[in-house]
Amino acid sequence: MHTVAVYVLALSISPSLVGYGSRFLLSVFPSGLLLFRIANLSLRISADWYLQHLEIITILPALVAGYLVVRGTNSVGTWAWCIPALVLLYRIATYNPPVSVFASSSFLDRLKYFFITQQVVPTLANLSGNPERVAAQMFVTAPFYAGLAYSIAALAAKRRVVQKLLTFEHPQE
Repeated sequence: MHTVAVYVLALSISPSLVGYGSRFLLSVFPSGLLLFRIANLSLRISADWYLQHLEIITILPALVAGYLVVRGTNSVGTWAWCIPALVLLYRIATYNPPVSVFASSSFLDRLKYFFITQQVVPTLANLSGNPERVAAQMFVTAPFYAGLAYSIAALAAKRRVVQKLLTFEHPQE
C-alpha cells in the first residue's frame, strides 16, 4: 500500500500540483501573463518547470504524505523506498547508452542519464531534448525520490521527531 502511495504521489500528485499552480498564477495575474494565455505555451512552461524542479516537487508531497500516513501507526512505511530503488537499479543496469566512436560509455554516464534532469521538454519546435530520457526521469527517478522522502518521513513519524523538536522539555536534574 505504501509503495502504491509513493507511485501515485510521484506520477500523479506532483505533476498535478504544478498544473494547479500554473493555472492559479494565470488566474491571479491575467494581464501580466497575457502571452501565457495560449494553452500550448502554458502547458509547455508547466512541463519545463516540472522538469527543472523535479526533485523538490516530488520530494515535498512525499514527505508530507509519509509523515501523515504513518504517524501514530506501527507501519512498514519506512520500506516504501525498496521497490522504486529496485526498479531504478534494474533500469540503470539495463540501460544501453548510445554507442559512438568518439564517446566511451561508463557507469557514470548511466547515472547521469537518470539523475541529471533534462531541463526542457522536447517538442517539434525544439528537438534538442530526448523524450525517452524525460520519460525515464518521470517514471523511474521521480518515484525513487518520492520513495526515499516517504520512507524518511515515515521514520521521522515513528520516532516522533517533529514532536520532540517542537516540545521544550527541561532535562531532569
